[in-house]
Amino acid sequence: MDPVSTPPERRSFAGKMHGVSFLIGVPSQILATLFVSLAVGNWGLILLTAIIWLSLAAMITVMLKVGPGKESDPAGPERFLGLPNRLFMVGYGVWLMIAAWPLAR
Repeated sequence: MDPVSTPPERRSFAGKMHGVSFLIGVPSQILATLFVSLAVGNWGLILLTAIIWLSLAAMITVMLKVGPGKESDPAGPERFLGLPNRLFMVGYGVWLMIAAWPLAR
């Protein structure tokens, strides 16, 4: 993956594919968790869905501050870029385990 501050014309093929997979995977995940949580009506799943959405909002906020065209500053908000992303993935993983728990019995 290319650094966040890489201009679009200088991105590598792997960086471009990372962006494409983000555009396909993340909206699919957040919509699926929302629709399944509402259909099942489990409040634990709905709470985890809210955490997933909040972590996505935090990720977007940080990306807007350090995205392409901005100066790279490892001591600035760029250092927090991985935290919302990891919270998103952990929240989604926990959501998936709780959603699958009744089927495991």
